[in-house]
Amino acid sequence: ICGRVCPTGTGCALGTCTCNLGTADCDANGSCETDTFTDRNNCNACTNKCGPGQGCTLGLCVGGCGLGTGDCDNDGDCETDTNTDEANCGGCNRACTTGQTCFAGVCFDPCAPGTDDCDGNGSCETNTLLDRNNCNACGNKCGPGANCVTGACVGFCLPPLADCDNTGTCESNTNT
Repeated sequence: ICGRVCPTGTGCALGTCTCNLGTADCDANGSCETDTFTDRNNCNACTNKCGPGQGCTLGLCVGGCGLGTGDCDNDGDCETDTNTDEANCGGCNRACTTGQTCFAGVCFDPCAPGTDDCDGNGSCETNTLLDRNNCNACGNKCGPGANCVTGACVGFCLPPLADCDNTGTCESNTNT
């Protein structure tokens, strides 16, 4: 209809405002607030209730929750995204440690490759490519006479690096 603007969260089909895919106006208040992909009382459509022990995943009533979702608040809905939720990473009540992020259901440290926060202060200050006490991972110590070179314990430094301060790390570039 000319001049009519549909509310946020809706689209226009044949001159009528309609809810976007996966949403519905189940309480008839004019807004599309019901998630029909996860709401077990309105699964795929308003008033379509899932049976006992079932959850709603992508608009289908399923036994339990589907992959990547969980009913972590025990309300019967599979609304928790266990792929990205730091408090429920990979499953309900599987929290990441402080500072970690959840990606694909696995907790990750936010440090750049080759660094880590081995003292737990949140600053990613440890170079795990060169630190013989944290070689490739926090707490992974190289044996006597070995140095950490590109994250591997070896008995020597690769040129142009050298252990000039005798600390067991290949910290000095002899070309500079």
